[in-house]
Amino acid sequence: MANNIAFLAAGKTYLLSVTTTSANVAVYADTPANQFALYNDGNHEIFVKTGSTSGTTAVIPTSGTGEYGFAVPPNSRIVITNGQANGTNPVYFAAIVDTGTHNLYITPGEGMS
Repeated sequence: MANNIAFLAAGKTYLLSVTTTSANVAVYADTPANQFALYNDGNHEIFVKTGSTSGTTAVIPTSGTGEYGFAVPPNSRIVITNGQANGTNPVYFAAIVDTGTHNLYITPGEGMS
């Protein structure tokens, strides 16, 4: 359940190295969590898609063509609400960037930033 409180981590922080080719990581939580803090340490937007399988792939939208997912602004932290992760069922995060290599840190938890 989404809470309107300060973000409280509910598991380990995962690091996803984001390049111009989509990559993904399975994010587990120590206790059931459906909110995730995402931090982009780079100077370009990172495009992210969540899913329930390891085949989850992120795609950068082009002009006039929509893609599923969302952008994490450069040098920013956002909190999203998504499907629930726990100790046996992860949420998969896929990410891609238009240039270079950036780090995306993902922490499961509850609350807002």
